[in-house]
Amino acid sequence: MKKKVLISILILIFYAPFVYGEILCGLACCLDTSISQTNKDSFQNLPASAGGIYEGCGFTTVTAGPGDCGASAHMWSCKINSAPSGLFTGNATYHADCQATPPDCYKNATASTEFSIYIDAVPPQVSVNFPSQNSIVPVEENMIGEASDDMQLTSVKVNSGLVEEFLPSDGCTKYLNRSDLKKREWTIPLSKVAWGANPQTFTIRSYDCFYASPPLLYSFTVDSYSPIITIDEPSTYTNAWTDPDNPIIKGYASDDVGIDKMWLIIKDETADRCWNGSAWQAGSAIVSINAPSGTSSAWEYTGLTK
Repeated sequence: MKKKVLISILILIFYAPFVYGEILCGLACCLDTSISQTNKDSFQNLPASAGGIYEGCGFTTVTAGPGDCGASAHMWSCKINSAPSGLFTGNATYHADCQATPPDCYKNATASTEFSIYIDAVPPQVSVNFPSQNSIVPVEENMIGEASDDMQLTSVKVNSGLVEEFLPSDGCTKYLNRSDLKKREWTIPLSKVAWGANPQTFTIRSYDCFYASPPLLYSFTVDSYSPIITIDEPSTYTNAWTDPDNPIIKGYASDDVGIDKMWLIIKDETADRCWNGSAWQAGSAIVSINAPSGTSSAWEYTGLTK
């Protein structure tokens, strides 16, 4: 006789709920939420960005502002397209979808952080204080000006050549927002930058860590040489006039810029007297003559009588 055996099968079903593909808070993943900024107090130009990391469990959202903000894969970021120069601040908040209840899950399901970055939104400016625009200045002088910026200056250049450097190349963050770097005087000898035909036009720009000022075109005449003058009549070799009855004094004059004024001193060494333009007089006298036009020309004086 066959015996009947009753067999009982116990099937255990473990239920693991999912929401949006992420495990809800349970004993294995219950953690305090946290959020932080990874580029705090960084120095940027526009468009600038702030961002960081967030930690927690469950489905999450991050809200932040101002700016165009978003979050994904435990990283959040905000893009700032428009802002004045200076310290820019905002706030980012992380919301964890933790559905378990204490004591299975920690109570902190929300975390916030204030984010901050420095923004440089405006290019620097540059000006020339000396010499005046369209003036004439000797090459021994210096060109002097001022540069300014709302955050910090790095350098000034004239004709693409470095004039002055105000901070080290790695100083953008180290020397951030210092008042002594927002306005500086600069100077450069004209002998270092002046060459070519007159009048000369100089291109001057100032720089900060991100921008260059609009090019300033500044023009003036640089007088690089002293004028040169010769006396060709009477001849110094023969010590005589070509026509003694018609004593004309003449010669040649030149200058890189142009001749403005000319004078003659005609002295009778024997009688210790000078010609004043119409007669001889005791002591000194100066005769003015017409300066030749242009940068080089012949000149003459016909007012001397025999």
